[in-house]
Amino acid sequence: MALIRKFGRVSGLHIQPTKSWFRFLNTVVSALEWHDIPVFQQRRTQKYLGYEVGFADQNRVNWANRIRIIQRRMITAETAPKTVHDRVDLFNTVALPSIPFTAKMFGPSPEVLRQLVNIQKNFIWKKRMEDDPGRHKMSPKWIFQPQEAG
Repeated sequence: MALIRKFGRVSGLHIQPTKSWFRFLNTVVSALEWHDIPVFQQRRTQKYLGYEVGFADQNRVNWANRIRIIQRRMITAETAPKTVHDRVDLFNTVALPSIPFTAKMFGPSPEVLRQLVNIQKNFIWKKRMEDDPGRHKMSPKWIFQPQEAG
């Protein structure tokens, strides 16, 4: 810790213990704090730059969190659109940007992909926010609608 404090004096960058977490490489260590900095515990995650990082199953935790956020956003927005075209535009605007953000770091499992498709189908065709499978087939032309220039 003395080396880190010395680096802080030289560079002007200082550790903020309230915003920092210490992660031991030796997983046997079970300390709760180290020099007033909280220590990551086993099976725990902490949000960092939009992702959950830590010792838990990061893929599962991040996708569960992302799906919950998408559902919360879409529930808020589901009263506005009246037509299928409007719901497609709304889904593309609200939900699609966050999916590649998570997929960039954590590849989606087949179960996650199925859940995302079910959310999309139910929102577009039934105007409901559920992830149970529906019976409607979806045409690819409804997923992305290029805007006509002119």
